[in-house]
Amino acid sequence: MPTFEALPMEICSHICAYAENNRTTIEALSLTSRSCHAIAMPYLLRRIHLDVPVLTGETVFDCSVNLAPALGQWNKLLNRHQAYKYVNAAVVTS
Repeated sequence: MPTFEALPMEICSHICAYAENNRTTIEALSLTSRSCHAIAMPYLLRRIHLDVPVLTGETVFDCSVNLAPALGQWNKLLNRHQAYKYVNAAVVTS
Protein backbone atom coordinates (compact mmCIF):
# COMPACT_ATOMS: atom_id res chain seq x y z
CA MET A 1 0.00 0.00 0.00
CA PRO A 2 1.45 3.43 -0.93
CA THR A 3 2.29 5.80 1.89
CA PHE A 4 2.29 9.56 2.17
CA GLU A 5 6.09 9.44 2.09
CA ALA A 6 5.95 7.99 -1.42
CA LEU A 7 4.43 11.22 -2.76
CA PRO A 8 6.76 13.83 -4.21
CA MET A 9 7.55 16.59 -1.73
CA GLU A 10 6.11 19.11 -4.21
CA ILE A 11 2.68 17.68 -3.30
CA CYS A 12 3.31 18.43 0.38
CA SER A 13 4.37 21.94 -0.56
CA HIS A 14 1.16 22.44 -2.57
CA ILE A 15 -0.93 21.17 0.36
CA CYS A 16 0.77 23.70 2.66
CA ALA A 17 0.19 26.51 0.19
CA TYR A 18 -3.47 25.52 -0.19
CA ALA A 19 -4.01 25.24 3.58
CA GLU A 20 -1.95 28.33 4.41
CA ASN A 21 -4.73 29.87 6.52
CA ASN A 22 -5.55 26.62 8.33
CA ARG A 23 -2.86 26.26 10.96
CA THR A 24 -4.30 22.99 12.31
CA THR A 25 -3.92 21.30 8.93
CA ILE A 26 -0.35 22.48 8.50
CA GLU A 27 0.55 21.40 12.05
CA ALA A 28 -0.88 17.94 11.37
CA LEU A 29 1.00 17.72 8.08
CA SER A 30 4.25 18.75 9.79
CA LEU A 31 3.93 15.78 12.15
CA THR A 32 3.74 13.17 9.38
CA SER A 33 7.47 13.06 8.62
CA ARG A 34 10.70 15.00 8.91
CA SER A 35 10.58 16.08 5.29
CA CYS A 36 6.98 17.32 5.65
CA HIS A 37 8.01 19.12 8.84
CA ALA A 38 10.75 20.94 6.94
CA ILE A 39 8.30 21.99 4.23
CA ALA A 40 5.58 23.05 6.70
CA MET A 41 7.86 25.06 9.01
CA PRO A 42 7.88 28.26 6.91
CA TYR A 43 4.08 28.21 6.82
CA LEU A 44 3.82 27.64 10.57
CA LEU A 45 6.16 30.50 11.43
CA ARG A 46 4.98 33.19 9.01
CA ARG A 47 2.99 34.87 11.76
CA ILE A 48 3.95 34.44 15.39
CA HIS A 49 1.67 35.39 18.28
CA LEU A 50 2.97 36.96 21.48
CA ASP A 51 0.47 36.60 24.30
CA VAL A 52 1.23 39.33 26.83
CA PRO A 53 -0.76 39.74 30.05
CA VAL A 54 -1.80 43.36 30.52
CA LEU A 55 -2.94 44.86 33.82
CA THR A 56 -5.91 47.21 33.99
CA GLY A 57 -5.03 50.68 32.74
CA GLU A 58 -1.86 49.56 30.92
CA THR A 59 -1.16 48.97 27.26
CA VAL A 60 0.77 46.00 25.92
CA PHE A 61 3.82 48.18 25.32
CA ASP A 62 3.73 49.60 28.86
CA CYS A 63 4.30 46.06 30.08
CA SER A 64 7.78 45.33 28.71
CA VAL A 65 8.37 43.08 31.73
CA ASN A 66 5.37 40.99 30.65
CA LEU A 67 6.56 40.91 27.03
CA ALA A 68 9.96 39.40 27.89
CA PRO A 69 8.76 35.80 28.61
CA ALA A 70 6.81 35.62 25.33
CA LEU A 71 9.76 36.95 23.36
CA GLY A 72 12.08 34.51 25.15
CA GLN A 73 9.93 31.52 24.19
CA TRP A 74 9.81 32.52 20.53
CA ASN A 75 13.51 33.34 20.51
CA LYS A 76 14.32 29.85 21.82
CA LEU A 77 12.07 28.17 19.24
CA LEU A 78 13.29 30.25 16.31
CA ASN A 79 16.94 29.72 17.27
CA ARG A 80 16.45 25.97 17.59
CA HIS A 81 15.05 25.74 14.05
CA GLN A 82 17.13 28.56 12.56
CA ALA A 83 13.79 29.96 11.46
CA TYR A 84 13.94 33.74 11.85
CA LYS A 85 13.89 34.03 8.07
CA TYR A 86 10.34 32.63 7.93
CA VAL A 87 8.70 35.19 10.24
CA ASN A 88 6.77 37.89 8.37
CA ALA A 89 4.71 39.27 11.26
CA ALA A 90 4.48 39.22 15.03
CA VAL A 91 1.05 39.73 16.53
CA VAL A 92 0.92 40.98 20.11
CA THR A 93 -2.27 40.10 22.03
CA SER A 94 -3.28 40.42 25.63
